[in-house]
Amino acid sequence: MEKSKDTFLDFSGVRTGVTNVRKFYISLAASVVIYFLFALTDPIAAYGELASKALGFFIASILFMVTSGVPLAPIALLVATLGTMIGFWPWSTVSGKLGSSQLYNMMGMLIVASGCEFTPFGRRVSYWILKKFGQKPVRMVIFVGISAAVLSSVISNVAIIILYSSVINGLLEAMGEKPGESRIGKAIMCIIPMCACVGGMALFCGSPTGNGASLSFMTGALGDESYAANFAQWACISVPTFLVAIVPCLLIYIKYFRVNNQSCVCLPEEHYDALLKELGPIGGSEIRWVIYVVAMVTAMLLGMKGPYAALLFAAFTIFPVIGVAKSGDVIKKLPWNALIAICILPLLGNLITDTGISDWVSTIVNPLLEHGSPFTFSLIAALIMAILCNLLVNAMMGTMALVMTVAAPICVSLGYNPTIVLLPAAFAGSYFWCMGANQYVAINKDYGWWEMRDPIVPGFAVAILMAIMSAAAACLLGPVFGMPLYL
Repeated sequence: MEKSKDTFLDFSGVRTGVTNVRKFYISLAASVVIYFLFALTDPIAAYGELASKALGFFIASILFMVTSGVPLAPIALLVATLGTMIGFWPWSTVSGKLGSSQLYNMMGMLIVASGCEFTPFGRRVSYWILKKFGQKPVRMVIFVGISAAVLSSVISNVAIIILYSSVINGLLEAMGEKPGESRIGKAIMCIIPMCACVGGMALFCGSPTGNGASLSFMTGALGDESYAANFAQWACISVPTFLVAIVPCLLIYIKYFRVNNQSCVCLPEEHYDALLKELGPIGGSEIRWVIYVVAMVTAMLLGMKGPYAALLFAAFTIFPVIGVAKSGDVIKKLPWNALIAICILPLLGNLITDTGISDWVSTIVNPLLEHGSPFTFSLIAALIMAILCNLLVNAMMGTMALVMTVAAPICVSLGYNPTIVLLPAAFAGSYFWCMGANQYVAINKDYGWWEMRDPIVPGFAVAILMAIMSAAAACLLGPVFGMPLYL
């Protein structure tokens, strides 16, 4: 039967797995039309020779990622090659992304995290969570989300996404849920990246690279390092924002995906007691794996560079005698679509910063920031950062540079204190959970629980809510903690 379908063009998806041909062709045609529309009409030619083509290429790429149903890896490969051929970047930029990307860090952590699947530990934790919280699915989702966010405030966001996704995938399978059909599966797997990012904002050390970048772009634009918030000043606003916002954020996802306490079959606690008993006492491989995870996280907290720690403990995880899984089995299970995307898709950030698009965007942003009170300024800056960090997919660093560089001088010229007034915009640099095409959100995509469109609506709703709450917290609490709103 399969042989008869193996035609010259794989319309049935037997070989490529893309079966919705109509959706694919519509998406492809729309993307091509958009690119040539911008390339031929050249609407923003004044901002650079390649600005219009780059904007068309960027919009076409994002549209195709979100609507085509094609995995990210082949799209990323096309972005790299077509972008080079058109002239957006030299090939050296493409090859350079490998060394500067998160590939080594993420690959190492994914190998370590695989121990959760290749030992009984993942099932043991899943059964325990289901025993304690499984009788009420809504409560279970809230518990998972809050615990992920709290841990992410002190541990790498990426590590939390990887580890939690692995554990929760096992939990959903233990519940008998089916990928692609489960409302609770969609909700909880989309919640994990959101909570990791919110947790990364809650303390400066939760995402030191991103948080530090936002402040450095601001102080660089002002030429004065003294305006950067210190750890305590950051926490004075971020922690109250986190405490007030985290449960409403979770409830937005729960409501959107229609999760309720009847969303899945709830088995009695005795059922999970029996399963835990069947697993027996914790084994040596589980103990070794827990030691590696704790040691890896501790090494990172003590200052060891992320890729070094991740690759070192990845080697331990699959090394003979001391490992917990066969290296071949682990390598096969790595989400290569996401890993390839992580290497290549940051090139889209170059489209924003290197072709004139950032100058064009700044002319739109400038007028929005020039009038109003400190609260209005703080809110608009945070909203612009939150929205652009998602619309300009995988160009988060470029977006931070753009918004903070534009906003900081205007903030000071209006007499506002950027240390506190622009803090919500710095927080919003972490709010990039809305688009499934984002390289970090896509980390758990290959488990199959959600589709590209699923995070968009609840993601933007939460990002906007977080921007509003953080701006309010900054303006209300800043003066209380010695950070006046005016210079």
